[in-house]
Amino acid sequence: MELYVYRREANFAPSVELVERKGRGHPDTLADRLAEHLSARYSLYTRQRFGVILYHNFDKVGLLGGESEVAFGAGRLVKPIRVLLNGRAADRLGNTRIPLRDLLQEWASEFLTRELPLLNVNRDLEFHYNISTANTPGYPVTDFKPESVSQLHQLRQRLSSDTAAICVQVPLTPVEEAVIAVERLLTDDSYRNARPWLGSDIKVLACRTDRHIGVTVCVPQIAQAVRSIDEYRCNLETVRQDIYDVLVRHLYGCSVELHINTKDNFDRGELYLTAIGSCIESGDEGLVGRGNRPNGVISANRPHTGEAACGKHPVFFPGKVYPVAGWEIATRLYAICGTPVEIWLIAQEGRPLYDPWKVIVIHESADLPRSIVEQTVSEVLGNLDAVTEMILDGRVSLCP
Repeated sequence: MELYVYRREANFAPSVELVERKGRGHPDTLADRLAEHLSARYSLYTRQRFGVILYHNFDKVGLLGGESEVAFGAGRLVKPIRVLLNGRAADRLGNTRIPLRDLLQEWASEFLTRELPLLNVNRDLEFHYNISTANTPGYPVTDFKPESVSQLHQLRQRLSSDTAAICVQVPLTPVEEAVIAVERLLTDDSYRNARPWLGSDIKVLACRTDRHIGVTVCVPQIAQAVRSIDEYRCNLETVRQDIYDVLVRHLYGCSVELHINTKDNFDRGELYLTAIGSCIESGDEGLVGRGNRPNGVISANRPHTGEAACGKHPVFFPGKVYPVAGWEIATRLYAICGTPVEIWLIAQEGRPLYDPWKVIVIHESADLPRSIVEQTVSEVLGNLDAVTEMILDGRVSLCP
């Protein structure tokens, strides 16, 4: 491993900051979280049954929009949402078969009905099963078609399955924290239970220019719970103050300008009115990797990776393991130095994950010894089993 430690100017902050968060019911967020749900369930299932996590990649899962009809007081799907169960996974170990198709459909239905309670599984979901057991050139065919546990090289050494560069920053900026807080408020189960008209396909975009913050929020409403255009308008006003209060609390000392549902046209009746609370019901699509980064936001002018973490194998894929390991390293160093920390973990395919090609640590502290950085990096990367467990038991989320 090549370790580079750099110190940059303290309190560095750009004049402009752009931060977006796709909410809990956004199609891309649903695809990310579905892929991760399938990976976690498959990992736990195969580990319990065979004592080892079998090979899988569900990071190409997709959701294709159905078609809906809405009017005040009523809404329904007239064409189903298409669930693309794409990717690769071992469907057996030796002669022991895994009922993979049935399990994936069961787990996907479980997830989607939890996130979109108004869905009717039998009527509103259409599954397309495209799971392969083929392997990448240069890798053993037995990875996805093992005759025995001894054929799985993961038992001998944890090697990186990809060449990738992963970036993690701690802490979040106040704007990033504010954007996350707004979306979490609006999609919180208790908050929505008190407002049955409130959908989950929220989007929040904030633009900071010096000390001024402009924020646009898209808030869907569920048609069957909205009886008139006046009620629709009133609903938006009831959440406006709650959103504004969250923003002011996180952005103390800044001027805040809030916009909600800027596309609404009340004269023509063009409103963000939905049947089930997400535009996945009608035409829009969701794909893994197009949603929020593993830190929960899309920060356009902060360094980040383009890797899609969700749905990948939690033992070998650096785009999944390194965001969690990097977060752990950065969090520990931040606790020591009290200034922002940026971590780059750069993997080479086939190289041991505990020994990245390069590790780059950037911090703003006047007193952070290199020896502490080296020790922290070694401790975290030397115990990647703990990282895998943190992913599987839900202590960390790759789509928070």
